[in-house]
Parts: sequence; C-alpha cells; structure tokens
Amino acid sequence: MRLPALVLIMMVWAVSVRPEEPFLNAEQKEWLENLFRNSTAPPKDPLYKGLPDSITRDFPGREGFVAFEHIPGEDPPVGGRLRISDPDLKLRDVFDDESFARLPVGATIRRDTSRSPEAWDYPVGTRVMHKLFFKTAPPRLFELRLAQKLPDGKWGFGIYMAEEGSDTLQLHREGFPPLAFDLVIAGKPVRVELNRLIPGSCRACHWARGHGNHQFPDMEHVGPCGFVPANDDLLGRWARDYAARHGASPFS
Repeated sequence: MRLPALVLIMMVWAVSVRPEEPFLNAEQKEWLENLFRNSTAPPKDPLYKGLPDSITRDFPGREGFVAFEHIPGEDPPVGGRLRISDPDLKLRDVFDDESFARLPVGATIRRDTSRSPEAWDYPVGTRVMHKLFFKTAPPRLFELRLAQKLPDGKWGFGIYMAEEGSDTLQLHREGFPPLAFDLVIAGKPVRVELNRLIPGSCRACHWARGHGNHQFPDMEHVGPCGFVPANDDLLGRWARDYAARHGASPFS
C-alpha cells in the first residue's frame, strides 16, 4: 500500500530529530516504523527508479560534477537515533558534507523570475549529489546521495554506500539498519551509532522541510532541497565554476 504523506513526514521527523529533542515517544516511533516495514506492496515506482545500481568513489569528478556550498547554518541530515559517545562532540564535530551538481551536456536551468519566490525549471537529467563523511584523518566516507530528474518529471533519489576499502558504492535498498562506527576524531576515540535513513524518506523530507519545495507541484514531484534559488552560492561562485569547467553558463 502507498503510505499517506503525513505518515511519511512524521517518520522522517521521528528518525531525524536529535535525542535531546524528541518529536515522538518510543511507542509512536515503533508503530510508524513497523507500519513502513510491514507494507507488503511496494510503491509502484521505487524512489531510486532510473538510478544506477552502483557508482564509484570518483563519480563526481569523473562525471563533471561541480561543487557548490550548501545553504549555511544547517546540519547535514545524517540519519536517525544518532548517538555520539563523547557528549562534548556535536554532529558537526563528527560529520562533514559536500554538495555537487551536474546538468546534461548543453542543457540549462530556466529561471522564472516573475514568480516570488523565484522558481527554476531543471532540465531532465539534472543530477545533484550530497557527500557525507566522517571528520577523521583522512576523511572516511559515510554515504553518497544522488538525486536525478527523470523524464516523467519526478526525481529519483538514491543512497549509496561502500565497505571500507572498496571503490564501488552500492545502491541502498533496505530500511533502518543499525550502524556503529569506531573512529578517531581530533585525536580522540569516538563511537558513533545511528540508523541510516530509509530510502523512502527523501521525498517526504524535501517536501516538508526543503528550501525549494515551492517549485514543485506535489510531493511526488519534489526535487532537491539545497540546489534551489534560495542558495545564493549557485548564481554566484557555482555558476562561474561551472562555466569555467564546461564552457557555458548553467542558467538560461
């Protein structure tokens, strides 16, 4: 069965809030999680429809992605039930992130400045990537998240992860696997425990909390949340870097 939008949104909040700021109690969280797990009929189209089964660690550079700065002042949504063994360390002390985008060759983003706020029409094939990694020395990859605009106007969302030492990242299809990492952060041993975000949560989260959801007609067609008009870096530095690499402006 297809879950109501409200249920999905509540699930995202339930697994993403910090432990000291509970949104739902333990019983409510368990009910929502079981509801999702026990949905025997999968969605007609999985959220990762149209995305590759695997990518390599050098995917952003090899495919010509150009880095952009995310909207300031936000912690990366790494996962749910986050626990950091050292109480003095916050999420940003342990995790860092980078964002990248790539348009199809010869395509541009059309800006509609007659609307307020401004809206963008992304060409089919637009890809946006979010890289999450631990602040170890050297940095250790946690996962790559890829969003791509599909021919039907929807966006595919995929979460890719790799075993330590492997150059190939596999598309993640399962939900709620518990994870534990023993790391050295700033010279101190730290244990980090969390649940990876479920693949089906991306659209609900972007629709409920995204900075650019006014551009999309409904949750089924929602796209990226940081690669949007509200991000001042995109029309400035990112556009210049993109033109320098690909020989043309990414905007019409």
